Amino acid sequence: MAEPQPSRRAGGRCRRGVWRCAAAALGTVAALGLLEAVVRLLDIGPDVNPVFRSSYRLSENPVLAYEHVPGAIGPNYTINEDGWRGRRAAVDHSPEVFRIACIGDSVMFGYGVGDDETFPVILERLLNEHCAGQDRRFEVLNFGVTGYNAAQAAETLRTRVLGCRPDVVIYGYCLNDPSEYSYELAGLLRRVTSAEYHYYQAWTQRGARVLARSRVFLLLRYAWESCGQAGARTALPEAGPRRFEIRRGNHRDYYRALHELPEYWSRIPAAMHQIAASTRPGAAPVYVTIYPVLQDLEDYPLTDAHDRVRRAAEAEGLHVLDLTASLADAARALAESLAVDRLHPSAPGYTVAALATMNQLISDGHVEPSSALEHAAAEVGTEGQIARVILGTPASTE
Repeated sequence: MAEPQPSRRAGGRCRRGVWRCAAAALGTVAALGLLEAVVRLLDIGPDVNPVFRSSYRLSENPVLAYEHVPGAIGPNYTINEDGWRGRRAAVDHSPEVFRIACIGDSVMFGYGVGDDETFPVILERLLNEHCAGQDRRFEVLNFGVTGYNAAQAAETLRTRVLGCRPDVVIYGYCLNDPSEYSYELAGLLRRVTSAEYHYYQAWTQRGARVLARSRVFLLLRYAWESCGQAGARTALPEAGPRRFEIRRGNHRDYYRALHELPEYWSRIPAAMHQIAASTRPGAAPVYVTIYPVLQDLEDYPLTDAHDRVRRAAEAEGLHVLDLTASLADAARALAESLAVDRLHPSAPGYTVAALATMNQLISDGHVEPSSALEHAAAEVGTEGQIARVILGTPASTE
């Protein structure tokens, strides 16, 4: 009997080898696919949400970068279960509710004052005391987050606020809003290893390379980097070396430079454009309330920066309310400081801002009656005195 030819035996072995390789490859792909599904389903991976002072965590939104921890309690503030300061609010509100949403940084959040002393709480109380009726009551929601810049405020509006269907949006503009540096985010990232930070970066940058979208790949890379780092820590890079040059000068030079140097100022028109784009067409009107640096109010040195912000906002069809004159007049009339520090108003300072805002909303026809501020001015005490200052009527002796 003739033996099989060597070429046939070799060909058979080759085909069997190809089939084995194909089967192994398919099995590997299937196993990796199953592993990927398990990792995603069970959300296996490092905890990239460390808490800074129990109040902040990293956000999956790369623009926001960080956010409040829902339910956090601070020394003088409470974060609700939705991650915002103050009470929770229903997504849909009844027709008689006029809802105002406030966005911004620590100035809008109410740094340094209690939960019942923030601008949104005071504005809501004033509106309900002087403008509410049987068919109208007011809600003012606080979406401010300490350390947020203009881009983060605009992103908050787009992703978090509009779903609450506000009737008016108020952006509390602070003169450090062009800067991307945040002490809160820096504090978070100082507690994150380099491996965890790289994992977080890749995890939040959707649409990256195909391999980088794999949670299994990210997990393996994280394990490899962790083995060689021995707990090495990373911190948020500073917002460019120019920041140090700016901050060597006094506060006037620093805030003016933020509104003059292109690498900082360019962020403001972009943020105003995004805010306007998010609220068009026919959506809630947006008010940009400009808070001054609470020093030298009598001879205020930063009006040029305020004017530039005003022009950028008005170019996008946004309303602007500059609080400098109201705060200066009230400080003079009350003969007291209205500030917790250089940037943050005290409770009386927020009362000035709230009364000035209520007056503007009345003037623009969003709130009735037109005599509401006069009613407030008739009251005895600091609040009535501030209302009289805003109306421009002589302050009585109390």
